[in-house]
Amino acid sequence: MAKEPEAKKSRVQHFTLRQQVGLILRRDILHGKYLPGDRIVEAEIAADLKISRGPVREAIRQLEEEGLVTYSNNKGCSVTTLDPEDAWEIYLLRADLESLALELCNGDIGAEALDEMELCVKRMELAARNDDLGAIVEEDNNFHGLICNAPRRKRLFKLWSSLNNTSYAIFLTVSSAKIRSMSEMATKHRKVLEVLRSCTKKTACQCIREHYLGTGRELLSMNPAVAQPAKPAASRGRGK
Repeated sequence: MAKEPEAKKSRVQHFTLRQQVGLILRRDILHGKYLPGDRIVEAEIAADLKISRGPVREAIRQLEEEGLVTYSNNKGCSVTTLDPEDAWEIYLLRADLESLALELCNGDIGAEALDEMELCVKRMELAARNDDLGAIVEEDNNFHGLICNAPRRKRLFKLWSSLNNTSYAIFLTVSSAKIRSMSEMATKHRKVLEVLRSCTKKTACQCIREHYLGTGRELLSMNPAVAQPAKPAASRGRGK
């Protein structure tokens, strides 16, 4: 049986100035102080925090690696804007890779992984109560990583991991669109866990696909200018 999540214990925690700035900026972005498309101005942040621009510059680079901010020659640095079509593509890729992982392990990811996923969900529920979107993103990656690593196929897991730099941007997009509360995000993961514990491989694969693509469809529907990706056209000239 999975134990209750415990706070991480550490007698001493040392954070560099860059890490402290990164924590502040990440929190401000995920809590809505900066919205998608807003500029992140290095000089203003340094002045506000009363520090030099060097640590701010390094922290912004870290956030860029995480996918939270984007740099462009014309605008400089700004909070990443992920349009619904991009989000759909990322959800589609994740759904396909995790469904493949379940196929390869015949839907059985193992009791130990299921217990770990239970802890992930409990930490997500705690994060939702604490209004901590950053913690939910981390636990989401841990949760789905356990699924994708179940068949122990290192290339599959590496391919799945390559999408992780979009995780913060994806959750920020969903949160900004207000189509899913943090509590609902945690609940969706508990439902997936219940299916993985008790259902067939086919049902588990269907559940994972709907887990991702259901949210993707909701994002697409919010933007009338973006149509859902078209199905392949039927071949012509070869009627029965």
